[in-house]
Amino acid sequence: MAFRSKRYSELCGMCRKPARAKCLRCDKPLCIDHVPRRDTRCDACEAEFKESILQRESWQADDLQRRIRGSSIMSYVSVVALTGVWLKSAAKYAAYRVGGQTRREFLAERKNKG
Repeated sequence: MAFRSKRYSELCGMCRKPARAKCLRCDKPLCIDHVPRRDTRCDACEAEFKESILQRESWQADDLQRRIRGSSIMSYVSVVALTGVWLKSAAKYAAYRVGGQTRREFLAERKNKG
């Protein structure tokens, strides 16, 4: 039967010294030198957390840019459409003002002819 001459201990995930504690998030064994403070996690977990925050901020910035671009296109389309409607109504109004007549006078004259 095989046995160990030394007591088994896990090695630190950072420096390979005998581990005395673990990261509370990922359970990576850590030595006394690499044990994080009570309110933090190991360096790898902290780096992953910071990366996720940066990624989320970049997604939010991309989302904001997409919304701005989308609203810019919609505002452009609406301005063009409303300009077309305005020009069409202005052309109709100009057609009614034949010979300096107002629309009402033009319609009255047309009614009398008909």
